[in-house]
Amino acid sequence: MLKAIVAFGSRQYEVSAGKTVSVPRLAKAIGEEFAMDNVLSVTADGDSAGAVGAPYVAGASVTFKVSRHARGEKKIVFKKRSKKAWKKKNGYRDDLTVLEVKGISHG
Repeated sequence: MLKAIVAFGSRQYEVSAGKTVSVPRLAKAIGEEFAMDNVLSVTADGDSAGAVGAPYVAGASVTFKVSRHARGEKKIVFKKRSKKAWKKKNGYRDDLTVLEVKGISHG
């Protein structure tokens, strides 16, 4: 089974075929399939070396299918100034896209 490390923006994710991964919201429709060629490395299960790119592996791509759009868990931002009557509480939730990994190919 192949594993790959893929870059989405400034974040990197380890993916393998048949698994799902949550990434920052993409402007893609649900059910749409697309391929990413921002593959940083590709390895097989028993292979310790694998292919490492500089920065990307030439000819490698990962095919994804958009499963759904979701929201992440709520994160609380709390600020307080000691010895003052000042405090502020904010929260936010990330907009996410859940992707299903259809396949990994390396050339």
